Amino acid sequence: MENHVCPHCRTEVPHGANVCTGCQAEIEYGTPNSAFLAVFIAATLLGAWLGANSNSVVGWITFVVILVGGFFGCYKLFANRGNFKRIHKNTLNKPNITLNPTAHRLRRRVPSARRAPAAG
Repeated sequence: MENHVCPHCRTEVPHGANVCTGCQAEIEYGTPNSAFLAVFIAATLLGAWLGANSNSVVGWITFVVILVGGFFGCYKLFANRGNFKRIHKNTLNKPNITLNPTAHRLRRRVPSARRAPAAG
C-alpha cells in the first residue's frame, strides 16, 4: 500500500497506522458516514419516485439495487482513504473557567501608548 501524507505536518505515514508519527493526529480509514447517508437518500428518493409513477414493485427493486450498488461502490471508492483528525493540544488542557459578575472590576487598566507629536 501507499504511504499517506499528513495534511497537518506533512509527515509521510505508512498505510495502516493509527496515529501520525509527526503530530499525533488520529487516522481513520474507510468510507465516511456521510457517503452512506447520501446513497440511502438517493435510493429512497429515486425508489419512491419510480414507485409512485409506475408499479410499486419497480420502486422497491430500484431502491434495493441502488442501495446495494451504492454501498458497494462506496467501499471500493474509499478503500484507500485515510482521514487525519487532529485534536488541538491547546483545547485539551484548558480549565473550565466560570466568570464571576465582578470580574470586569478586577481587571487592571493599562494606559494606552500615545505617540509624541512629530517635530516639524
